[in-house]
Amino acid sequence: MELWKLIVSYYSDLQFYNLSSENTISLLYFVAAMGIGGIWAIIAAFITKRRTGRIVDPLLKRQAIDPATAISPADGGFARQDLLLMLKRGSMLRKTVEATEPEGDAEESAATKKGIADCLSRMRFYIPENRRDLAKRRYSAQDASIVSLIVSIVIILTLTVAVYFFLPVILRMVDNFITMTGGN
Repeated sequence: MELWKLIVSYYSDLQFYNLSSENTISLLYFVAAMGIGGIWAIIAAFITKRRTGRIVDPLLKRQAIDPATAISPADGGFARQDLLLMLKRGSMLRKTVEATEPEGDAEESAATKKGIADCLSRMRFYIPENRRDLAKRRYSAQDASIVSLIVSIVIILTLTVAVYFFLPVILRMVDNFITMTGGN
């Protein structure tokens, strides 16, 4: 509490940023929302990378680079319906991972998710040589560890707290610069 009083007394002379008014609450909400959004984005990226890594990592590990070396979902260990649906035509992952058998209308004629997954389970998949680096960087789960997730969250929390406490200083500098240059 004493720290808060010190901060309020230090920044209370700002006319456009008064810490003793309701502006503090709105600034706190804004900065907190940005921090929560950053943490949510990190967690969403981590979960997505772990899920897509279940498909991409076996393809990279087994050197499936052309139709001759393509592997089936059962061989790769990604035969679950939720993972197969990530490989349906038009998905982001499908722009990197190729299928050996042309889908034709088989995938489109399947009316249910289960039908689409059954159609995809009969195909064989590979990653062309020119897309292997992209697939490893974008989709591989090898870099997505719990330690990196925790470190990223700690960094976002640290930046959120720093922005909250240093934003008044930055606003003061901007105000001084505008006032000094004669801006309105």
